[in-house]
Amino acid sequence: IWGLFRELSGENLRDCQVRDPQLHHRLKANCEGGIKTKDYTISLKTNSLGLRDEEVIDNKPNDFFRVLVIGDSFAEGWGVEEKDRFDSVAERILDVQIINAGIRSYSPILELEYLRNFGVKLNPDLAIMLFDVSDLHDDYYYGGWEKHNALKDILFPEKGEYVETWPQDTR
Repeated sequence: IWGLFRELSGENLRDCQVRDPQLHHRLKANCEGGIKTKDYTISLKTNSLGLRDEEVIDNKPNDFFRVLVIGDSFAEGWGVEEKDRFDSVAERILDVQIINAGIRSYSPILELEYLRNFGVKLNPDLAIMLFDVSDLHDDYYYGGWEKHNALKDILFPEKGEYVETWPQDTR
């Protein structure tokens, strides 16, 4: 209801966002729009992969270190222009390529699903997932621990040590 009220009051929160049968929602590829709230207005431009980032080079050179950042609105850069986002600043300082795959309202379940179906194809040397408190609620909404653990086991079958889930599975 709060989101509907915000849109009725003139805020624009959904430019370039569409439903997706696999990931619940995503950003449209090659879209130009904006986000307008009572506090700020920012531009929103996506690349051919539907990411709020520059185009990604398909064939990564061997001496090129590529980092994939996955997360929710914090990673996407909600409220800031792309050039001011944390990964854009880090990319300039560290001289690495950082691909930002942050999508608002994603949770670890959707982030693992993205990594499994799209992220690994980008051939990252390192993948970083950003977490925040809202991920607990969002993960429950998108499928809970059962789906989370199934995706984790598909993506990382060779890993034997995981951070214990909470609450503990009592099955």
